[in-house]
Formats: sequence, structure tokens, C-alpha cells
Amino acid sequence: MAQQQLLQKTEARPRGGTIRRRTSTLGYLLVAPVVICLLVLVVYPFAFAIWISFTDRVIGRPGQFVGLANFAYLFGQSSFQATVRNTIVLVVAVQLLKLVASMGIALLLNQPIRARQFWRSLILLPWAMPAFVAYMTWKLLYDPLGGAFNMILIGTGLVNVHVDFLGTKELAMPSVIIATFWRGFPFWVISFLAALQNVPLEQTNQYGIVRPQSLGVRMHRIADIVEKPQPESAPSTLGVVGRYIFNPEIFDYLERTNQGAGGEIQLTDAIAAMLDTHPALAYEFKGKRYDCGSKLGYLQASIVYALKHPTVAKEFGSFITQLQVDKHQRKLGGQSA
Repeated sequence: MAQQQLLQKTEARPRGGTIRRRTSTLGYLLVAPVVICLLVLVVYPFAFAIWISFTDRVIGRPGQFVGLANFAYLFGQSSFQATVRNTIVLVVAVQLLKLVASMGIALLLNQPIRARQFWRSLILLPWAMPAFVAYMTWKLLYDPLGGAFNMILIGTGLVNVHVDFLGTKELAMPSVIIATFWRGFPFWVISFLAALQNVPLEQTNQYGIVRPQSLGVRMHRIADIVEKPQPESAPSTLGVVGRYIFNPEIFDYLERTNQGAGGEIQLTDAIAAMLDTHPALAYEFKGKRYDCGSKLGYLQASIVYALKHPTVAKEFGSFITQLQVDKHQRKLGGQSA
């Protein structure tokens, strides 16, 4: 009878594809329009443009294959050489400026300053602003007649004539560097800044542990990060105990991260995967820390903050004192007995 029921249940199952297979098919169908658009509007024009670059084709004439002749002609032009030099100067200057300034700003925003959350949100404004809006804003600021910079310079008496920031050879490059830096530095600021603290070697299997490269006093570049390594294989005793500042791409890496230590998707594994393409900076924590991930640390933190609380500190302190007195009296009573 049991075999007959099993056979009936088996025959009752749908003969089509499994749910997973049908879901996958539906996914491909939903993605297909986007893929087709990308092929038609991006991939094909890009490939066709590369092919045209190897021909002498012009409008109205199909042209013939000329190999690298177009590139040789281009590299021989002084205007192209100047463009390459200006591009290199712009990129190097902007990236160095972003690295230095953004590191300082990130460290500042990691301090317990007033309205810290507000400043962290405000710092994202240049990055969130559409490129065209940012372009128009800086164009108006640099305007030689009614621009804000000229009004400030003339109003404060620093200059007597209007300055054409973008039309002067000496000022054009610095002006573009400043505007480009402003547009992109928030991306560097929100690049993660992990707080570190040395932990006992026998406790490295309780923390994410980094392999640091020192950049100065308490400042490190993270070369690698491992989740809860055993003491004998830990790259250092610097454990990740603080907060992070990430860029949005961390979610893409988390989505591709497999289960790690403890059978969980570990944030440290996603950070380690990002290290190949994203700089990771860490500041070594200074001060007293309570590990609220342990029962003892949680109790310690609760007591310390209760003793600092403006409302309950006095009463709680008296309570702790009374507990100590009671404990001492019980100890004396036990000894006399």
C-alpha cells in the first residue's frame, strides 16, 4: 500500500521543469531586453568604432584598411601630446589631493564631534549631485564677471580686476583640479576606515584580524583581513573592533561572498575581496573599550555608563557601594563562623 501511494505521488508531480529551472528561465527572459539594448546601443557601436579607427573611412566613403596609420598620425600631433600631458597632470594631482584630504576628513568624521551624523551626510552632497548640475555650479562660480569667486576676491580687496579662471593658461588647470577634486572626494571619504585595537593572541579567534602596513602613528593600510583566525595562523593581533565607513560597492561584494567562518556570510571576507581594487585604511583605536560581544564586557559597559548617567549615576553608585559592603560583611561573617 505504501509503495502504491508513493507511486501515485510520484506520478502526480508535474512533468515540466523544476521550480528553479522555471525561475531561471523567467530571469533570463526578464534580463533579455536589457542585454539586447546593451548589445545594440553599446557593444556594437564600440566594436564598430574600433574597426573604423583602423581605416581611412570618412562620411560618404567606405574607406580602406590602413592599420595603425591613424594612430601614428595622432601621436605625432603636438596638440594630442599636450592633451596627454594635461590628462596625466590632472589625474595625478586630483588623486593625490583626494587621498590626503579625504583621509584627514574621514579621521575627523570618525571623532565624537557635535552633529557628526549631519556632517557625514553633508559630505556626500558633491558625490550625489548630478554631473551636469556640478558642472553648471562650478561654471557659475568661476564666471569672470558675476561669479562668486570674483565677487569675493574683489570685495575683500585681494584683486582689483576680474579674474578669468578658466580662460587663463596659468589658472585653468588648478581650477579644473579643484572642481574635479570637489566632485569626487566624497567617494574617498566614505571608503572604509576601520578602527583597530590590539587583542590578546589567544582571543584572535573572536575578531576579524588584519595584516597592517603602517602609514604613520596609529594609521595603517590594510593588506589583508581574516575573520576569526586561530592564534597560530593570525596575521597580527590587531582586531577590528570599531565602525566602518564603506563605499556602496561593498553590497556587490557581499552578494558574491560565500559562507565563511561559522557558516555565515562574513563582512570581513567581502572587505578582503575589495582590497584588490579599493584602498582600505584603518586607525588604531586609543582609549578604553568594552567588548559587548561577551557577557562580561556587556556587564562592564553597562556599569560604567550607568555610573556616568546624569540621572541614575548617584543612586546606582550607592547601590554598587552597598553591594560591596554586603559582600564584605558576608565574608567577615563566614570567617567568624
